[in-house]
Amino acid sequence: MGWSLEVAIPWGNFEEISRRPPAAGAIWKANVNRWDGVAPNRRMSIWSDPQNTTAWPHVPARFGELVFVE
Repeated sequence: MGWSLEVAIPWGNFEEISRRPPAAGAIWKANVNRWDGVAPNRRMSIWSDPQNTTAWPHVPARFGELVFVE
């Protein structure tokens, strides 16, 4: 059992960050997470495990990498 995610985000959503898309080989740090269920039995699924004892995904040093290609 598990889940998968496919994402397509128009570059226009990032124009405030940069006017041009990243060059091939550029790397961005990112994380994706979701909550499953309702309290008190909620679970969090996280793409890059922050290695915390509590459900807290905000650990940028542990984020995964998005590598841009041609």
